Amino acid sequence: MIRSLPDEAETVRLEIKRMIASADGGDTLAEVDRLESRDGRVLYMGASLGQKISFLMQSLEIRPDWGWTLWHFPVSKRILNEHHNMQLVPLSGNSTISPGGPLPEGFLTHITEEELTLSPGSTVIIFMKRSS
Repeated sequence: MIRSLPDEAETVRLEIKRMIASADGGDTLAEVDRLESRDGRVLYMGASLGQKISFLMQSLEIRPDWGWTLWHFPVSKRILNEHHNMQLVPLSGNSTISPGGPLPEGFLTHITEEELTLSPGSTVIIFMKRSS
């Protein structure tokens, strides 16, 4: 299932996208921390980013018992969805999932497949239920 982001959520998504771009550009005063793994994946985190994403979760009515993570994948990446319940908000225009197809910016995509593969170059916020 895919649905358009409400206007306030899209505004926050664009703010998050700008925050990420600032961190990627080497801005030492950026409001986002970035951790790059040996294989090139980039994890984004930080208090300011967390506040923005918490607001985004409220705007999208994502349950408070869910967590989030924000990654950039330079190569395709297989992701397990053990609860068969995941929400994706892309921050890059070239994101696709298999199975499924394109992840258009400005939309929230609900994933029920147990496993999916994100395309190379995808930057995406992943929401899922926290493990107990």
